[in-house]
Amino acid sequence: MPTTATRASRAIRAVSLRTDYVPSVSLFWNPGDSDPEPTEITNNIPDAVNSARISFTFPPGGVLIANIHPDDILVQDNSPANNGGAGIWSSAAMPSRVHLYLP
Repeated sequence: MPTTATRASRAIRAVSLRTDYVPSVSLFWNPGDSDPEPTEITNNIPDAVNSARISFTFPPGGVLIANIHPDDILVQDNSPANNGGAGIWSSAAMPSRVHLYLP
């Protein structure tokens, strides 16, 4: 089990990744989300203001690709509200594995 220091380090790396590789903070937000669109990314706490996980959840920074199983979830909606209440989209590591889970 990761220590608090390890989790904090991973959180900082996830936030740093945004500024290095992602051109717009709007990529972390779904227009159907009731949470406000971030103006900057300052954390990776699910559903928090200005979070990299404002609309979607994904593994924290520091997870090695070699350790990801094909069935592991890579990205998933935080809320059915992102899709008008229709369900939660979830994508597994295999590119052809995207599912809508109904409430």
